[in-house]
Amino acid sequence: GPAAPVLPLLQGFDFRGTALLPHGHAEVELRSESDERMVEYALQGGRRIGALDGPAGGFDDGARPLGVCFEIERVERSAQRRTRLKVTGKFRFWLVEAPQRHELGFDLGRCEPFFDEPLSA
Repeated sequence: GPAAPVLPLLQGFDFRGTALLPHGHAEVELRSESDERMVEYALQGGRRIGALDGPAGGFDDGARPLGVCFEIERVERSAQRRTRLKVTGKFRFWLVEAPQRHELGFDLGRCEPFFDEPLSA
């Protein structure tokens, strides 16, 4: 099959159980400068980010982190509050290998998509 895509990662993010489903819509509030740079990077490419479920931590090949690929639909910037993203879930993934740190301060991860139900031919 095609090579696993490399996505900029949003780590340690708490979705409060709302959005870790493909095709779901979510709102994400950025929390740091590196999150902002990660979004800029994503917008220059395929507008996709990988959000990892659960706390940021070490990579364990025996229990690979799960996440959801989100497509950024809209970026809302405001002087009064943090940048917010409107995103749509695309697919779930496993992280294939430990993330690589980008020079701008965010992580890039190789993401192996998996689908919860078989796709019809």
